[in-house]
Amino acid sequence: AQTETAAGRGPEALATLGALRQLPVPAREDPRLDLVEYGAAEAISDFRRAREAAARAGEKGAVAGQRLLVAEARLKESWALRNLGENEASTVAATEARRLYAGAGRRAGEALAVSQLAVLKRDRGDLDGARQLDEESLVVFREVGDQRRVVWAINNLAKGLELRGDLAKARPRFEEALALSREIDDRGGTARQLNNLAGVLDALGDLAGARQRYEEALPLSRSVADRRVTA
Repeated sequence: AQTETAAGRGPEALATLGALRQLPVPAREDPRLDLVEYGAAEAISDFRRAREAAARAGEKGAVAGQRLLVAEARLKESWALRNLGENEASTVAATEARRLYAGAGRRAGEALAVSQLAVLKRDRGDLDGARQLDEESLVVFREVGDQRRVVWAINNLAKGLELRGDLAKARPRFEEALALSREIDDRGGTARQLNNLAGVLDALGDLAGARQRYEEALPLSRSVADRRVTA
């Protein structure tokens, strides 16, 4: 199911998960299944289902005393809440995840939480605060070799530049993120970066270039069932 999600096949991942839910107790109640459900639901932009799945995983992890599982679940719940427009609750969840990861000495996990907090700061218009956190997380992602998250951090830095109106600097950063998404063969990420780059080109007046990127992004986003980018 995780592999199907990573391959952009969210509906198939949910079907696989349905088979796992037929296992006898306690296997079918394993919180890891809830985390897999979160990933599959998030991939198809069903953020309410994703949030519910992450919350279940966190509750089960707390009962079992699995602090790292709780940290992962709270971070995932934060992302779903943000996409549901509940930014205050999202910030609370991400802050808790950061605390749990830091307490366990898990730098990569803490960097994920820091990256999420940067997104939330940018949503509130705190561009300087967001940039500082994005740069902090980017260093860690590069150190641990998490290329998908490197793309994410570069994309966020580019978003900050775009929001400042500095399109000349935002464009090469989006292009950097796009090149890396292609390199690691991330179809969903490639669609997102093409979409972002098209927006910058549109603002710069390069309508032909923008249209070309949008037309390339559309079939990719449809192939991974990403309704948000498709829209």
